Order: sequence, then C-alpha cells, then structure tokens
Amino acid sequence: MIINIDQNVFIVIVFQILLSIALFVKKPSQLFNSDGSVKSYGTGKEQTLYPVFLVILIPSIVLYVFLVSKNNKFV
Repeated sequence: MIINIDQNVFIVIVFQILLSIALFVKKPSQLFNSDGSVKSYGTGKEQTLYPVFLVILIPSIVLYVFLVSKNNKFV
C-alpha cells in the first residue's frame, strides 16, 4: 500500500463513503428538500435539525470508538 493507514480508520472511511452514497441516493425527506437539494440547518420551515454532515459524522465516530474498544487498542 502506498499510504500506511490504520485498519480501523480505513473501515470508518469506507463506512462514511457508503453511508454518504446511500443517503444521497435515497434522499430522505428529513435531510433533503422535495427538489433534491440539501436542507439547511435550523428550526424553521424547510430546515432540519439533522444536517447531512452530522448524520454521517456521528455514526462514524461511534463505529470508530466501537472498533478501537473491541480490539483493546486504546493507546
């Protein structure tokens, strides 16, 4: 491999890419407007409390913590 990268980080990157593709193909109404554009963050009309970046970031962080704790490589 050209770049040496931790296996856990590689798994999380692949997960992020697959989750992003799934979200942009499915376009759930909580994250996207009816015309397919991404909703802005906020509490008003045509806004969402769940922006796309958070929907991708939070599960990725949880997955990374799970993988690291599963392998007992805390340091």
